[in-house]
Amino acid sequence: MATKTKKKPQRLARRLSLELWLEEALEALAEHGPQVLTVEKLCKRLKVSRGSFYWHFKDRDDFIQKVVNFWDKRLTGSIRDAAKLGQGDAAERLLFLMELIDRANAGRYDIPIRAWAAANARAAKAVRRTDRTRYEYVRSLFAELGFTGDELEMRTRTFVAFHGLERGLSIVENPKDRKRRLKLRHKLLIQTE
Repeated sequence: MATKTKKKPQRLARRLSLELWLEEALEALAEHGPQVLTVEKLCKRLKVSRGSFYWHFKDRDDFIQKVVNFWDKRLTGSIRDAAKLGQGDAAERLLFLMELIDRANAGRYDIPIRAWAAANARAAKAVRRTDRTRYEYVRSLFAELGFTGDELEMRTRTFVAFHGLERGLSIVENPKDRKRRLKLRHKLLIQTE
């Protein structure tokens, strides 16, 4: 009589997309800071093996580069590109940009990314590149509104700093108040006198 060999149950491997890895890395960074961005801690968080990490990333340097590029593309590039599609004059496009940043909660990751960049040269390089992109675009809108010199520079810096850091400051507002204050901030930034 032939014996039947028991088949081992097939393990279904959980394969995560690169985008999910990057989204989870940003979330982990925002929730717990840069110390959580280790292969072991991320694999534990995602309930996957180290092999899943190495499927998408050559090494830790590759991972770091992809995370900061993802942050830049998702929370600067895509918002800027969407804002460029806005209709109207520079003031209306600036308001549209403010609304996009607010809806995307784009500033949520800026403080954690900057904390990480303080100790990581790759992250720091990406932050500097992102800051240049943000400043150039916002400066172009204020310049179109007729601001020059110190007025142009300070409005640009105020806008970029506020919108990059405000969501990380634990200020909780209801949506109605947020929208009202956003419009007041816009009015303050564009007024000439």
